[in-house]
Amino acid sequence: MKGLKWRILIVVGVLLWAALYLVPTFVAELPSWWGGVLPQNKIQLGLDLKGGIHLVLEVKAKEAVKASVDNLATEIEGELKEEKIPYLEVKREGLNQIKITLVRQTDLERLRKIIENRYPDLEWKSKSTKERLQLVQLSLKSKRSEQIKRMAVSQALETIRNRIDQFGVAEPDIRLQGKDRVLVQLPGIKDPQRAINIIGKTARLEFKLVDDEHSIEKALKGNIPPEDEILYGIQEDKLTHTQIKVPYLIKRRTLITGDYIADARVLIDPQLNEPYVAISFNKQGARIFARITEA
Repeated sequence: MKGLKWRILIVVGVLLWAALYLVPTFVAELPSWWGGVLPQNKIQLGLDLKGGIHLVLEVKAKEAVKASVDNLATEIEGELKEEKIPYLEVKREGLNQIKITLVRQTDLERLRKIIENRYPDLEWKSKSTKERLQLVQLSLKSKRSEQIKRMAVSQALETIRNRIDQFGVAEPDIRLQGKDRVLVQLPGIKDPQRAINIIGKTARLEFKLVDDEHSIEKALKGNIPPEDEILYGIQEDKLTHTQIKVPYLIKRRTLITGDYIADARVLIDPQLNEPYVAISFNKQGARIFARITEA
């Protein structure tokens, strides 16, 4: 009998302690002394009980690889100019290939030394001759390619977490699913479309050149050059304060990305008294940017 009494007391004690944890969930206002000695956090309902949104987002990791290879192609092009090696083109092909067309066969060995000494992430794949031109094929090493993909997924995961903070969700569930997917569960979200728009928005800074050689008017009518695209900027009319979408004809090739930025901050222009974003590149980025903007 004594053993039975102790069991009953233990069960009752556990039930009372559990009931104390439920009080904050069902009582709107608690006494001021409650939080000092007793639990005060409400039970957070999950997606199945509270409702909300369930998203599976795919990270475009391959696009990060393409952008990285584009950057390398831009760097190599600058190296050829500095070394005064004549060439016809340096461009990315496919996901992780770089095609270089040299004019002189005698420059092949100089190019090989440049690649071996300054670009450890690239490997020399092949060389061929076409109409006296020297065609060289380089490839991004698979180890570096996988590293870029992992970094892209990791950055996307962190970006999504930062964006979800603005919704004030108490217990969001954000985790990787497979190699390039992110699972997002947000209990209690009342405006799922807004959440989808903010969370799924692309977040990548890329620098591209405006194509001044072709007409934006012809491009808007469907005559877009194969290596160009139309992007839109937003301008505000100072008189009506309405926003206007302005089309630009942009070259598809990414010349430099935000990966080369060392610092970025918002400053106030002392003359216009308007905010602007000041950026500074790391050494490698500054060298690339100087080549892009040189006369």
